[in-house]
Amino acid sequence: MQFTQLDMSRLDDLAGSRFDLVLCLGNSLALSENHEALERMLMNVHSLLSEEGAFVAQVLNFDEILRTEFKYFPLKVGETADGATAVFFRFFEHSPADRTSDLVILTFVQRGGEWYRFSSVQPVLNLNRSLLESALRRAGFSKVEVFGDYGEGLFSEDTSRNLIVRAYK
Repeated sequence: MQFTQLDMSRLDDLAGSRFDLVLCLGNSLALSENHEALERMLMNVHSLLSEEGAFVAQVLNFDEILRTEFKYFPLKVGETADGATAVFFRFFEHSPADRTSDLVILTFVQRGGEWYRFSSVQPVLNLNRSLLESALRRAGFSKVEVFGDYGEGLFSEDTSRNLIVRAYK
């Protein structure tokens, strides 16, 4: 059994390989540069799958996020590999007109009694069921299943925060 971890933008590095399963979690698909880049990446995933292979991805359902005007994620506190305390504050700045949002990330790290701060802004595609299913079909996937959670719960465009897809060649 072979496991490979790779940045989704570098799938060309695996050309000629075949996988039974490709996973893309954590809303990573929405971090594609644009819809064309997303479709290219999905075509690459399709080409890497064995004939019975599956692609499983999780993204946020932006139909629900924009409808509810969700903006602020809960504060997260963790520890870095070297034992420093890290605090993350994340929020969206939405631009519904062009179906994008910016994810603003503020990170505070306490190391050796001193606090350091970092900030970044990451553009995010406002993906929803329709956009993702269409992109998967254009990439060559013949069967696409959509769920509202990892337990294969029903998906609701209005109420499901997560959009889980399982797509087959």
